[in-house]
Amino acid sequence: MKTRHGTGARLIVMAMMLALALPVLAGAGEPPVAAQIAKIDTVFGIEMVDNYYWLRERDNPEVLAYLEAENAYTEEVMDHAKPLVDKLYGEIKGRIKETDLSVPVKDGDYYYYDREEEGKQYSIYCRKKGSIDADEEILLDVNMLAEGKEFMSIGTFEVSPDHTMLMYSTDERGSERYTLQFKT
Repeated sequence: MKTRHGTGARLIVMAMMLALALPVLAGAGEPPVAAQIAKIDTVFGIEMVDNYYWLRERDNPEVLAYLEAENAYTEEVMDHAKPLVDKLYGEIKGRIKETDLSVPVKDGDYYYYDREEEGKQYSIYCRKKGSIDADEEILLDVNMLAEGKEFMSIGTFEVSPDHTMLMYSTDERGSERYTLQFKT
């Protein structure tokens, strides 16, 4: 599941650990190699070849088997560094302020902002009318949208000029193909 803080921090730690993995690579088994299956597209008269297009087929058992083999190889190579990765991840996460508030932006009669709450993975988009001290109106709680889903990403987030309609887009698969939503 994508996490606002966790995924990025873990990727940074994993990249740092690559240096530790290099000596182990010499003793590890052979990494899996993806098959090259040419897919040729012609765009504006230019022929383009993508040998790895088949890896986009999420439901293809061969794609899943290849990804599982890659993950198993990575686990084998990085296993010795796991305690250090966990320690660094915990240290990085410990320095991140989990409850936070963006700077409110005034637009017409409203102050728009987003906030994060400790223990929640996603932003909560809010506004206040007339004054920063007014009652909060939650426009979109991405945590609620993400319930029961493995992935959630918000793309577009726009309020209509008359402040009566919200337009936002969601990606629930990580494919960067967003579904446009409207809320009144």
